[in-house]
Amino acid sequence: MLGSRGHAGDRQIHVRECVTNMVSALGSSQWFGRRAVTAVVAVVAVGAFLGGCSPRVGTHGNTVDPQLIQEVVPGVHSRADVEAILGSPSTVSLFDGETWYYIGNRTETLAFLAPNVRERQVVAVNFDEYGICTGVDSFGLERGRDVKLVDRETPTRGNEFTFVEQIVGNIGRFEGN
Repeated sequence: MLGSRGHAGDRQIHVRECVTNMVSALGSSQWFGRRAVTAVVAVVAVGAFLGGCSPRVGTHGNTVDPQLIQEVVPGVHSRADVEAILGSPSTVSLFDGETWYYIGNRTETLAFLAPNVRERQVVAVNFDEYGICTGVDSFGLERGRDVKLVDRETPTRGNEFTFVEQIVGNIGRFEGN
């Protein structure tokens, strides 16, 4: 029988009974025994360990939405139009200034390891001498190349002094006012 309260009243009574049972169980020693404390500590430790191993994802640079790239029409848009559509470029070509580059990376870093580049987007917008767009190229990580750095050092003439030799060598060189 539902009585005068109906279904909602029955649910409220059932919830009250569950809460009362839980509160009384928390007060008993079975919940706060050594096994329960050990289990809680183990769960927290495993959670912290797994949380530390999850990769951190970082986005660097200016990633451009592909729909915005399609809005730039070669032969129609000027530098000001392109800047209004795509925003300011990440860099401009050094020699002639006629190419704007929008460069963006998405990296993942796992714990203390070096970051791993997962995605790279480079958009090159070319302009003519009048500032009108002549072409838009977009490429990704597949066109990237590793550049080997040279480890050589240019030799310099003279003596190499240690820090102490430099300090001692400067004693007496300065005149007081």
